[in-house]
Amino acid sequence: MVFQANDSLGSELDSIPQSQPAEQAVLGAILKENECYHLVSGIIKTKHFYNPIHARIYETCARLIEFGKLADAIILKNRFAEDPTLVDIGSDEYLANILYNAPPMASVVEYAKLIHDMAMRRELITLSEQIKSEAEDFNSEQNANEQINQAETRLYNLAEIGGTLTGFVSFRHALTESIEMASAAYSR
Repeated sequence: MVFQANDSLGSELDSIPQSQPAEQAVLGAILKENECYHLVSGIIKTKHFYNPIHARIYETCARLIEFGKLADAIILKNRFAEDPTLVDIGSDEYLANILYNAPPMASVVEYAKLIHDMAMRRELITLSEQIKSEAEDFNSEQNANEQINQAETRLYNLAEIGGTLTGFVSFRHALTESIEMASAAYSR
């Protein structure tokens, strides 16, 4: 059984798109086999982790691995020995449990995709709340059409950020897709 890093998140976690088990699985796989980091680093970044403790663990692993150093539970235990946040959750035991429950290397990419998808959903919720708030502000300097244009731009930017999961595409395909998107935007 994998321990939750923060049980006080309780019902809040039920309504926010996130997956603590997927985050723990990716971290465990990286701790078990550092090569897993290279499989997921093109899919997820530190900012995609919902749990801030998981984000710190991932960032530390990334830094170590990118400098050609080993990132395992023992190394991290020593790095976090003085860190009050991680000491409070029992960093030794927590890291050991994440490592013990690590999935096979073959499944780590799917968990990374899930983490990325949940992060994009959180961004989409935040964006929709901003759009709603701006639309409800009758004292706004922007009229409805300006707000729509701004919302489209924000959604487009989010889609561009989220589009990194597709991997490499040919120049012809990328160019065709860009022209189609520009054409659709112009026609709107």
